[in-house]
Formats: sequence, C-alpha cells, structure tokens
Amino acid sequence: MTAPQIKPSQKAVAFDLDGTLTTKDTLTEFLIWRVGHAKAFLKALLLLPYFVGFALGLVSRAGVKQAALRRFIKRVPAETMEMESQRFAKQVMPRLLRPEGLAALRAHVKAGDQVFVVTASPEFVSWAWTFKENVELIATRLEISGGCMTGRLDGMNCWGLEKVRRLSEYLGEPVVLDVAYGDSAGDKDMLAAAREAHFKPFR
Repeated sequence: MTAPQIKPSQKAVAFDLDGTLTTKDTLTEFLIWRVGHAKAFLKALLLLPYFVGFALGLVSRAGVKQAALRRFIKRVPAETMEMESQRFAKQVMPRLLRPEGLAALRAHVKAGDQVFVVTASPEFVSWAWTFKENVELIATRLEISGGCMTGRLDGMNCWGLEKVRRLSEYLGEPVVLDVAYGDSAGDKDMLAAAREAHFKPFR
C-alpha cells in the first residue's frame, strides 16, 4: 500500500504508534531488548496473574502495564532510561517501523503539518525516535522520584479517550484533527475526532 498523498497545507495530524506505524508493540520490544529474552521470559512468568486478571476483566489495561513496569524498570535512573531511548531509536526502531507508515509520517512533516505520535506506550520508549523525526510525542507518562523510575504511571494510561484529552492540551477543545491514523479500539476516539480517518492503513 502506498502512503496517502499529502497536500502542502498546514494540518493537525495524529498517528497511533503500536500496530499502526510499527509491526509490534514497542514497549514489549523495549523491555525485552533492555534485559534480554531469558530475563524477560522469567519476569513475564511473574506477571501471569495480571494477564489472567486482565483477560477476566478483573485487572485494567493500566494495571497490567504498571505491574510490568514495576518488574522491569523500577529504581532504574531516569538518566539511564533517556540514554536507552536513544539507543533503542537507533538499534531497534528501524526494524519495527512499517515503511509505508514512516513514509506517510515524513510526508506530513515535509508538508509542514503539525504531526503528533499518540501512544499508550511510555514516553521513554519512543521519545528519541519522535525527536529525530521532528514530531510531537503524546505518550503515557511515568512517575520519577529521586531521579529514578518508580514503575508507576504519572496520570492516566494514554489509551482510548485519554488520547483525545491529551491532544486537547495542544489543540484546545473540542479536538478537531485533519487526519488521524490508527489500528485498534484504543484509537477509536482519536479517529472519530478527525475529518479524515485511516484505520489499519499501512497493512
């Protein structure tokens, strides 16, 4: 599939990250990358009760994410996470990105549009990559205390309606996007706020 044609005019454009611009979940890939497959597998086993609870509707999506973050990054210095984000952007992100999606994002940037990557993944996962691509990142914020990650969310998980609420910090109320790209139920509200919505456009 070829990237949509972009007219050279200023637009507000939002891309979901995981599944839309990438082929895999970036948080999962980041956590495996930083500790290795063996350690990641052992840590994931300890998280099984949370996964089962989520499947049964007893644990929220944010609850599962917070439990995983506590296992993987609690007490890691924020400075370390920043450096690892830069390494991840260079070493891993290129192989996760869908070529057509990346081409569409860069076409919007080249056209002078205001481009947002709006994702439920934590900021540290894609901060360095979005900075390199010259786009705004709206992501799940994590709590930092004493210069270290606590493993807790700072605010709401950036999923569903929270994506639109976070966009309102930049665009005001009501949020009106010119173009939005998404691939899941978590993008439904963001797509509904766009004049032109693309669902699973790069597959």
